[in-house]
Amino acid sequence: MIPADSPVAVLPVTPEDRDWLRSFILDRWDAPFIVSHGRKHFPVEHSGFKAMIEGRPAGVLTYEIELEYLWPKSQA
Repeated sequence: MIPADSPVAVLPVTPEDRDWLRSFILDRWDAPFIVSHGRKHFPVEHSGFKAMIEGRPAGVLTYEIELEYLWPKSQA
């Protein structure tokens, strides 16, 4: 947990953040995507949180939730 008097604010990423998020990812990864488990992921399209210090982005966490459904086999 971040203390209330911390200079860091953690806020949800909003659609208005997409431009700076794209630049942030490109500056650090040299590509608009990352690869994980053999798949390309585009962080700018995902939900996430941004860390802000003095009103400027200092870090970001993005995530993608995928659900798999398991259907029961019919028992004859």
